[in-house]
Amino acid sequence: GCHILTVNVDTTAISTDGEYVWELIDQNGIIRHTINTLNAADTSFSLTNYSNTTDSTYTIKLTVGDPATGCFHSYTSDTITVYHIPDAEINISTNAICAPDTITATDISISGNNLNYVWTVSPDSGTSILDSNLASTDIVFPDNQSGTSNMYNIYLSITDQITGCQNTDSIPVELWTRPISEFNITDFTCGPDTLQIINNSQFANANPPLDFSWDIISPNSGWNIVGQYDSIPNFEFEENISPDSILYILELTTQTDNGCTDISLDTLTIYPTPTIAFSPIDTANCGPWTITFDNLSNAQNNEDTASMQFQWLVDGQIVANTSTLTHTFDTIVGDTICYNVKLIGQTQHGCIDSSETTICVYPDPIAELSVNLVASVCAPLQIDSLGISAIDWPQANDSITWQVFNSSGVVVADTTGLTIPSWVILNDDDHVWVVITAHNSCGTNVDSIQINTIDDPIADFTVSDTAGCHILTVNVDTTAISTD
Repeated sequence: GCHILTVNVDTTAISTDGEYVWELIDQNGIIRHTINTLNAADTSFSLTNYSNTTDSTYTIKLTVGDPATGCFHSYTSDTITVYHIPDAEINISTNAICAPDTITATDISISGNNLNYVWTVSPDSGTSILDSNLASTDIVFPDNQSGTSNMYNIYLSITDQITGCQNTDSIPVELWTRPISEFNITDFTCGPDTLQIINNSQFANANPPLDFSWDIISPNSGWNIVGQYDSIPNFEFEENISPDSILYILELTTQTDNGCTDISLDTLTIYPTPTIAFSPIDTANCGPWTITFDNLSNAQNNEDTASMQFQWLVDGQIVANTSTLTHTFDTIVGDTICYNVKLIGQTQHGCIDSSETTICVYPDPIAELSVNLVASVCAPLQIDSLGISAIDWPQANDSITWQVFNSSGVVVADTTGLTIPSWVILNDDDHVWVVITAHNSCGTNVDSIQINTIDDPIADFTVSDTAGCHILTVNVDTTAISTD
């Protein structure tokens, strides 16, 4: 039998009375144990074999006799074999692992014969043994994200294929917990933008470096991480100027003190910036000027422009919230006025862009003389000596032409510019019309003035007497013959 082998002996029916001496003798003839009894008795021997490779043999010798007479008889048993007990020993690839993982368990038992194997794990919940009857096998341990280690024991039971002797060994395994990596970020935004995340991870150590590691695994450009190894970093995203939305895949790797890790992913969509454009019929004209602006914007992302919202601003003031704009720019006086027209467009995702242009309204031409009335004087009269000129409106007038018409309606002098042409009225009681015409792209405007000459005065009178005594009073009379 197998170590330890208990051998029971029974002499009650076959041996005579006397003094009994029992001797346990090993294979080397050495007496290992002696038992003395006064008469026949049942007894037992525990036979051992501390070798793991070699069987041991024993014999039991019984001597029965009477010391008084010196008569004795001995009997020796058949050989009793105590099989060696195989030494069960286990070697494992590691005894502490991060969950989930696999440990390779290998038999390193000592035995003189071939063995049969049975591998078990306690507790066995969630574990898996590749082949429990091989000398070496893989044992798969389940995941553990409980925050504490799970403890297991690996057991190997070996059986000698010839003797059936068995032995068992065990070895402990610590299954370290993994952290729980979990975070959230907004589902979508428009670039450029800087976003923070909400970190809901558990069991990661926030103090040593690399316990939090952030990355964007797709795409490989258009972003930057500020504080890549912080528990709460900032993600910077560039503006999306492509025609389609971009899906970013964010990754967080958390780590415990034991180096166990967990990975979680979240996604973020960066919608494209719309292209905002509009087209006026022209950018400069005369007032009043009504313009319809055609909206040429594109929402991008294969979305209809009708899904967008718009604002039209003229010189910073909102004038419409429609897709197209019809706006009237009033007539102005004296100077060109330029207006800033801006279109702001926003997609249904909140992405905004704008476009603007300048609309200039020209003034109507202004013909304006520096005087409105000139006093009549005597001929000859040099009209360009009267200080008459055209008032300069440089933004309103492209050119000014002068014409001088005599009293018969004939043009007798003309010129261009701000200065009156030269002309002399030779006759008394005559006149000329001086006409200026202002020109620009918006049309013409006219101003005029009449310049008159008068008759020369007549000096004549009569006297009441032409001779008389001292003192002579003479009366003169001009009422009928002299002018004013």
